Amino acid sequence: MIRKTAHQNIPPTKELLLLCALACVNRDAGARIRVLTQEDLDWAELLVVATDQGVGPLVCHRLEVWAGNMLPPLWREQFCEEFKRNTRRNLFLAAELCRVLAALDAAGVRATPYKGPVLAVQAYGDIALRQFADLDIVVPQTQICQAHSTLLKLGFHSAEGGFGAPHISRQIPGQYAYWSEAPARHIELHTEATLRYMPRRLDLEPMLARRETVSLAGTQVLTFSPEDALVLLSVHGSKHFWDRLGWIADIAALDRSARGIDWELGLDRARRLGAERMVLLGASLAHDLLDTPLPEKVALQVERNAATQGLRDTVRSRFLTPRPLELGVFRRFAFRVDMCSARSNGVLYALRLAITPTEADRREGPIANYFEPLHGLLRPLRLARLYGWRSQVPRLPSVTRREVPGEVARGLLAFAEVSSEDFVLDSFTGSGQLALLAARVCGAAGIGIMSDSRAVAQAKIAARAQGTSARLRFFEQVSDEQLDAADLQHLTILFLDYDALGNETVRLRVEAAISRGVRVVSMGGNIPGWAPAREASMEMDVGKVATLKLWQSIPAVCSTHTVGAKVASDCKM
Repeated sequence: MIRKTAHQNIPPTKELLLLCALACVNRDAGARIRVLTQEDLDWAELLVVATDQGVGPLVCHRLEVWAGNMLPPLWREQFCEEFKRNTRRNLFLAAELCRVLAALDAAGVRATPYKGPVLAVQAYGDIALRQFADLDIVVPQTQICQAHSTLLKLGFHSAEGGFGAPHISRQIPGQYAYWSEAPARHIELHTEATLRYMPRRLDLEPMLARRETVSLAGTQVLTFSPEDALVLLSVHGSKHFWDRLGWIADIAALDRSARGIDWELGLDRARRLGAERMVLLGASLAHDLLDTPLPEKVALQVERNAATQGLRDTVRSRFLTPRPLELGVFRRFAFRVDMCSARSNGVLYALRLAITPTEADRREGPIANYFEPLHGLLRPLRLARLYGWRSQVPRLPSVTRREVPGEVARGLLAFAEVSSEDFVLDSFTGSGQLALLAARVCGAAGIGIMSDSRAVAQAKIAARAQGTSARLRFFEQVSDEQLDAADLQHLTILFLDYDALGNETVRLRVEAAISRGVRVVSMGGNIPGWAPAREASMEMDVGKVATLKLWQSIPAVCSTHTVGAKVASDCKM
């Protein structure tokens, strides 16, 4: 096993992730967890990587169980809070899934949820132990129109404008995506036609006949059998080159569940779909990384298959590398070829995926919509632009983070006249510095829009250390899964940087808040049609002077759309 191989130099953070992601942590593994927690770990990095790898709840739970009293007190509180937050979110989504399934059933739609909360119960036996953010439901393609109408009646919106009316669209997307606000929730409908990463078209009817019941939030819900779920999970993991440890942990947990997996039966079903090697790869990764025991016959198949071992070694190497190579289009093509048992089938499979247009292709190349074959020619070029022709170390994201001197930060708060009655949104510093200071010095509440997930973790600890965590929330600038309109209804002061509000949904919500008379503070810049209420000069550094501007209440001639369109270019700071 990888963790027991003496010559392997595994970074402590990655080793801790592997131990916490085991389907069953025994005493030896628990003892090793305790040892690792005494090393000089970067706890913010651990929390960020655990979340990125899809094993956040497992890491938070296993650390508390096996080494809770050995963790730094503030970080112990933070891990517990993250686990509770995930649990609350999962329970809400489970209840929402039951509501949606009841409506679909009433409409005569044979809906089958998978992944999400049902897999948490089916594989882990505990809805709190799996990390997920949306709901996945499989319906027959012939019933997609009924399902679409039902979701609209429940208040959901179609995320893809071109597929808002499936009954009149000839284009079948990778999934039918829906969303709803307050609070934000997302649903993806899949059919036998949308699951394009299956080497062969899925025959859904036999899978529906084999469904099994799980108890979810007190409701009996039908989901796919463990063997069918194994195939779907393996294809999904292979689709994404097994970039997340959580997908491997799902297979390990499903095998150790009360029902378990009949591996030979699962492989037989995968073979009929051309996905046998994908399942073998998932099995090999679960065995190699997470100590999942495999039947002797399955283990022999893995050992005798050089292609499977090569794919496994690639995935393992990328997981252990601090900054893994971003696979270029040539390597991605070769990986997909190797995921099929017969090379000829693999080439055809990889070619089909390389030239079949997706929703992103149609959005970026609207002219080709007038002549569909053009998409097949343009898609490889778009993929090359996105991933590069050859594998390379990914560039670090370019983020805006403006730590300002303490006196300057206090001056900004004084200029905005922040008080304990205010609710502050700091989209300027990228570190939550102004929100933290406003809470500590002025007693205000607020939100910080952060430069990255690491900054989120560090800001949460800072808030906990200064005793203001109950009044502050922090969100990564590229994600709005948790930030909804309710978070902004009490907003009174906005420290502005529209570049930090890169997410379209978040920006529109902030613009709506501005229209209610929120005080807006910026360093320099202008908003056309909206004169600042007052200005002041402030020395930022030796020889550097910035002009502070405060706007309040958008005039009728300056709509929120005008602000949103023009601030990004005219209000640079």
